[in-house]
Order: sequence, then structure tokens, then C-alpha cells
Amino acid sequence: MPADERNDIRKMMRRRRRDLDPGVARAAAARLCTRIIASDTYRESRRLAAYIANDGEIDLAPLIKHAWQTGRGVFLPVVRECGLLEFCAYTPETLLSSNRYGIPEPRQDQSIAAGELDIVLVPLVAFDSSLNRLGMGGGYYDKTFASRNTDHENHPLLAGVAYEFQKVPSIMPQEWDVPVSRVYTEMRCY
Repeated sequence: MPADERNDIRKMMRRRRRDLDPGVARAAAARLCTRIIASDTYRESRRLAAYIANDGEIDLAPLIKHAWQTGRGVFLPVVRECGLLEFCAYTPETLLSSNRYGIPEPRQDQSIAAGELDIVLVPLVAFDSSLNRLGMGGGYYDKTFASRNTDHENHPLLAGVAYEFQKVPSIMPQEWDVPVSRVYTEMRCY
């Protein structure tokens, strides 16, 4: 898939996410989070990486609250200068500050090795039924989990999250793209 086509899909989907009626977005987020909470993967997890919704992304706040209430560790991605993500602890008391992209991140450095996480919930811009994904274009998740492509690691589980309307017919992956093992939407799990 040419870079122009990937960028066109990004622009269109980001606009659709941002333009979504707030009530519709809240209802979709609640259904998505209920679907994830009901999954065996989540029930068996102790540590998960989530994100604070930004730029119209589907909101994981109900899931994060449930994780806290059930004693799970929640971690947020922090973008490091080297282009990798570090996952830092996130509790109700955690102070957040915006990074260079305006995304809230924990201010402390209590991090966990990515391999110690059980699930990483990856925000998507678009995805297809083959679980190819399109992110924002920075490649942070790809760089952080690049060893999965060569070592065939399956831990942690990488699960994409998106609105159902973000599903597209096909995304031609780039050689550096790290696939997700599943995608959760408010309608189903792929």
C-alpha cells in the first residue's frame, strides 16, 4: 500500500473518530470495555498496558477503572527519545503530563519491561480482517515490539482496539509492521 494511500486512510479515520457524537462514543467505549473484561485473556491477566484516549480514540477509561478495582496493574505507554515506548505504572494517584504530541503520560518513572505485561491494548487508526493495522505513523509500537517479528514471541498479547467503522477491506503491511493477535471493537473481537 503506497504511503499516500496509508496517509489518506489515516486522515479519514482520524476525522471520523473526532467527529463521532460524544454519546455514541461513550456507548461504544462501554461496549468495547465490557467485551474485553469478559474475555479469557483479560480474566487471566494481572498487568495490562492501556492508553489515555486522544484524538478521538476509543476510550478505555471503564476498563482501566475495572482493572484498578480488581487489583490489576495498569501501565501507560511513555514515548522515549529513542523512539521506543516504556510502560509506566498508572494508578488513580498518578500525576500525568502531556508529551510532545499532547498525549497524557505518567510523570514518574516506575516502569515495567514490556515482556512482563500480559496484554498491551494498542490504539488503532485502521485495521483489516487479517489483523493488519495502521497506527498514527510514528512506529512506536512496531519499534518496541520488533523482536516479535523475528523471535516469534507471543508475550505480551498485543490486542488492537478501535471502533468497528475503522475496519477497512485491506491494509498491506510494511516489513517493519508488528501485527496484533486480535482486534477488539464495540461490536466484536477479530
